[in-house]
Amino acid sequence: MHWVRTSSRATTAARAALAGNPSDGFAGFVVSTTIESLRARVSLVVGDVGDHSDVDSDAQVLLDASAEIFDRFFGLPTGVLGWAVRTNIPREVGLSGSSAIIISALRCLAACRGVDLPAEALAPLALAAETEVLGWRAGLQDRLVQSIGGLVAMDFGPDAMVETATRPCGRAVVVDHTQLGPCFVAWSDGASESSDLAHARRSADVAAVVAAMNDSASAGREAAAAIQGADQARLGAAMGRTWQNRLSVFDVRREHIDLVERYGAVHGVWANSAGSGGSVVGVIDRSTAAVGIAAVDDTARAAGDHLVWVSPRPHH
Repeated sequence: MHWVRTSSRATTAARAALAGNPSDGFAGFVVSTTIESLRARVSLVVGDVGDHSDVDSDAQVLLDASAEIFDRFFGLPTGVLGWAVRTNIPREVGLSGSSAIIISALRCLAACRGVDLPAEALAPLALAAETEVLGWRAGLQDRLVQSIGGLVAMDFGPDAMVETATRPCGRAVVVDHTQLGPCFVAWSDGASESSDLAHARRSADVAAVVAAMNDSASAGREAAAAIQGADQARLGAAMGRTWQNRLSVFDVRREHIDLVERYGAVHGVWANSAGSGGSVVGVIDRSTAAVGIAAVDDTARAAGDHLVWVSPRPHH
């Protein structure tokens, strides 16, 4: 066991779920996209670290978990790990900033160890770092779309799961994002909350939760078919259905509800929660795109929300 390289760098984008979320935790189906303007970059130097280490305490927890889970599966030779992290992904708004750092760190470790780690093995390894090492509640869809990049339809049903070099992973298909239409993500500082806490506030009625997540999985499949068929109204219905299912079985914070409803009220916009924190994802009707884009910009400005436009791009 040895290092084949002494340095590496990797970058991973944030993600937003369009429909089906969070049914991945219930053998469901989710359509998500990466947000290429929001990214986490991790650099690793093995051995003589010097002044390379540049990490805050929160990021260090994620890096340590990444190293621990990688060591369990592939082994880590002796050597000091010097890390640097740069990210512009907002914290605790449901855009998977933590998993972006973990995935980037695992990519760095794999490169320095000479381990082939394709997306279907990388995603469950990143999930294991969060659930098995850190003890957080999390699902697979975030890590899978971030490992692949672009607009991705993901099936986590029993028949879709496949064994990998790490843990089982669902089946993923990259979808043509040109059929999506104008897409944005917005978040409010006042609506921020950790995904772990958001997942914890779930109804105690197990049957109701399972029924809602099964319906969200169905909505995810509808969304995938709608995008492939360039049917925005059908996509919008799937996004709305997903949001209503979340509201029915999760105790969603009022600030997050207000955020999603604020953009859902804009004419020609379909909206859903982008994740389990305080962010919203929206798709704008192509037939009135110019008016819709201007209205979304005005809404964000008036509310003081942060806004980014999404242009999915797969990793190559």
